[in-house]
Amino acid sequence: MLYVLIQESSSSGLGKQREESISSTMDNHCGMFQQLLCFLTIFLTVGVAFGGRGKFDSSLLRSVVDKNMNQPDADAWGYACVEDSTGPSHWSDLSPDYSLCSSGKAQSPVSIESFNLKVDESLPPLDLTYDNSEDYVNATVLNDGHNVKIIRGGGTLVFRGVNYSLTEFHFHTPSEHTLDGKSYPIEMHLTHVSESGAIAIVVAFSELSADDNSKFSQYFPLFPHLQVGQPLHDVSSKIIPTPKDMFEYYVYEGSLSEPPCTENVLYTILKKVYFVSPRQVKWLQEAVNVHNNRPIQPLNSRTVYTTKYFQ
Repeated sequence: MLYVLIQESSSSGLGKQREESISSTMDNHCGMFQQLLCFLTIFLTVGVAFGGRGKFDSSLLRSVVDKNMNQPDADAWGYACVEDSTGPSHWSDLSPDYSLCSSGKAQSPVSIESFNLKVDESLPPLDLTYDNSEDYVNATVLNDGHNVKIIRGGGTLVFRGVNYSLTEFHFHTPSEHTLDGKSYPIEMHLTHVSESGAIAIVVAFSELSADDNSKFSQYFPLFPHLQVGQPLHDVSSKIIPTPKDMFEYYVYEGSLSEPPCTENVLYTILKKVYFVSPRQVKWLQEAVNVHNNRPIQPLNSRTVYTTKYFQ
């Protein structure tokens, strides 16, 4: 429905008419708890509508964020694991929309164990492309009360013939997934959505290093100073480059790791580990009240696959 609405707008008048239609659609179809997820789908749709028209205009992105994300319900759920809290063990009690957080059988994150992996020789190289040109690099940064999200386009994941477009990326501290029991200081989630609305998340871990990560330095120093629900626009957001054909990764079917815990999310987890400095970790911790990681969820009947290139 969202896609049809935008495609039917005048090709020469994206401007105010389309902006108001998107805002109205969000108001009508998105509850308070799901506005951000709806927004990501709408942003993807806008990106599709721009396809083939040259330079991406971020003014629509800024206006939608300003109108719809400036009053997040930051107290509705959280990460604190205390009695009678709004933490992960209570998410499903907070809203019927969150029922999958307790009843779902394909939830994220999970523990990835070497002894429990299955090699899938048919897995293709991971085709990731991130455009750090001036058309896309100026992002909107938003602390929604749970995560600091860097909202921008200019990225593509192609997996088994399906094209997923980047909508935003954010960080968890400490990591949500673990590798053979190891937790990392930071886990980066790059969220991609297909034209049909399917979600694919690319995960990258960062290990501690004495030096700052230069790409993170573009926006991490801003994190402690962000006001919840107050977007900051035109922030440089160059994404750490990845090899064009990345052969080593894990893949499994999971869920969003925050309410509403939507399932059928494709997770691809890079074997390559990046780095981050202690002070960069501290800046993120200050923004998210120390930590924002959901506990490990049961794998149940799922399988975590890996490529034949792993030793």
